[in-house]
Amino acid sequence: APGAMARAGMARAALAGLAACVAAAQAAAQVGAVCEYSGTSGAKTPAEGPPGGFTETELLASPRLVMAHAVDGDFLAVRLELELEDAWIGLGFNDAQDPMSTGMTLAQMVIGQRNASAEDAWSVGSYWSDTVGTPPLLQLTQFDGEPAAVDVTPKDCSMASGEGRTVLSFARPLQYNATSEPPQVIDITGPDMQVTWAFGQGAMAYHGGNRGTAVIPLE
Repeated sequence: APGAMARAGMARAALAGLAACVAAAQAAAQVGAVCEYSGTSGAKTPAEGPPGGFTETELLASPRLVMAHAVDGDFLAVRLELELEDAWIGLGFNDAQDPMSTGMTLAQMVIGQRNASAEDAWSVGSYWSDTVGTPPLLQLTQFDGEPAAVDVTPKDCSMASGEGRTVLSFARPLQYNATSEPPQVIDITGPDMQVTWAFGQGAMAYHGGNRGTAVIPLE
């Protein structure tokens, strides 16, 4: 009967609305893996680096993008310097043992960008990319509020822009040893790192041709 069909439709709509509200509440309760940084003194080098210093690799000649890295105990310290002011910068890590993990496909990323909520404030977050497109921010909590299996928050982060350049620094574990499936993290086991990079000016958006990949010796 038309009346019964209408009531059934209303019930389905109500259930769909309830499900949407629950999903929104769960998402709001999650905590993103973001390291906040504010300051005007220029980006620091994470932990000032180990005694052996940093190894520099030029990723792009113009605008010049240089990656400096060092193994510091169980962590990888990274500094990215881009000759472009007020920019966002992303660096992704691929699994060198997985032929499907290349570029933005199956990559764990650290992206630094200006935080529009406060003057001279920056957000450095950990993201996971299954494929091309805007990657989602990794979370520190699950939908039920329980802690995630792995803390993927970038450590010792800093970011600053001025005098024609933007500098992003952070540190991350070499290995997370995650047991979740899918792990959504990339362990760096050496002897090389397979990385992907991208950047843009202003708010984070499609990078266009400002992207690339590199294979860099870990030590």
